[in-house]
Amino acid sequence: QEDYLTPTIMILIFIWGSPMFFRATSIISTLVEGHYTQICASGLASVVFDKALRTPAGSVKTEQQKEVDDEEPDPMGQHKPNLVQILNVDIVDTWGGLLADVLSTVTAPFAAIGLLVMMIHQIGDSSATVGACYVLPVLLLTVLATTVAMKFWRVYQVWLDKRMKWLTETLISIRTIKALAWERLSYDKLSQAREGEITQAKYMLAITGFMTALQHTVPWGVLLITVWFAERQGSIPAHRIMILQRLIGALLGNVSQVTNGITRLMTVPNSFNRIKRFLAQPDRPKDVVRPPALQTPNAPALRVTGSFTFGGKKPALKQLDVAIPKGELVGVIGRVGSGKTTFLQTIIGELYPLEHSFVEAPDTVSGHVAYCSQVPWIFEGTLRENIITKSAMHQERYYSCIYAAGLAPD
Repeated sequence: QEDYLTPTIMILIFIWGSPMFFRATSIISTLVEGHYTQICASGLASVVFDKALRTPAGSVKTEQQKEVDDEEPDPMGQHKPNLVQILNVDIVDTWGGLLADVLSTVTAPFAAIGLLVMMIHQIGDSSATVGACYVLPVLLLTVLATTVAMKFWRVYQVWLDKRMKWLTETLISIRTIKALAWERLSYDKLSQAREGEITQAKYMLAITGFMTALQHTVPWGVLLITVWFAERQGSIPAHRIMILQRLIGALLGNVSQVTNGITRLMTVPNSFNRIKRFLAQPDRPKDVVRPPALQTPNAPALRVTGSFTFGGKKPALKQLDVAIPKGELVGVIGRVGSGKTTFLQTIIGELYPLEHSFVEAPDTVSGHVAYCSQVPWIFEGTLRENIITKSAMHQERYYSCIYAAGLAPD
């Protein structure tokens, strides 16, 4: 009597058990990878956002930097990455699926070795080994092509940052642009950045298409070389060629995993470098604004003395000596770029003092000093929420603010 139990169990294991095992492990690894990936991405995003809150209002190039045209891309230099791109591309897109790709890249070579052993077992000679050697030049060309593509990718990110910067400024100042008939200027700036972005994207897509086409030659290249060497030593049964084709198809999947992993491993350092450059920016100066030294009734409410800079040794404002009495209404006039806004930023402690310079004024956290930028900004919510923020509602003061801002008709 023939024993059908053993083959039945084997069939159940290979047909039902193995797929279920791999599906279960895939689900578990995806959940674990997603959990830890989100933790890392959230942590990085929190650090970057906290840094953005601590950066000063303006910045200048250091003395060591070479003077270059601001519109020229500088992928390996001192280009300041865009905050939105860092959060969306360098953190979210880079960390998404990173752990899974790393594990696939590590395990793919071992799976490829296993497939190679099975191919050698099916052929029975060294033909499979010779055929599998076709994978090596494919991987080498893929690495070289990826290296070239990364250079275009860095320049692409620079142009993307510039476009996002101009787009943001255009949307914020859209009324000013329309009032001054600067639509063409704004359009030209956006178009220039967009053209540079598209040009670099074309180069990257061409290289990516070359790598994809090269990878798809792996099954047929390995199969043809293997069969050609095997036929020189004798005929090959047709069913073995079908088995070889299946094995080579699986080998293509492993090659794709390795190439994708190589691409990710090259992308991650570039993203980390961008995040590092953003975090390396100097923080806002500390303890620049100090309380007034004199508390007498005639003492000035505000005093600014000395020279101040955005960074480095070159002053943005020189030899100031300003004292404003309490209760005075003061206006600062001057031509464009003379330093009016910079002076206001100095009062709230956004610039670095040089030598013995200092600012005496009420601290901004005390609620006695407020800076209203020339660019209006409101957050999502009602008008009342924008005015009172987290403060208690005082009816008389609230309507005084409405009247002062000219919003009573609204």
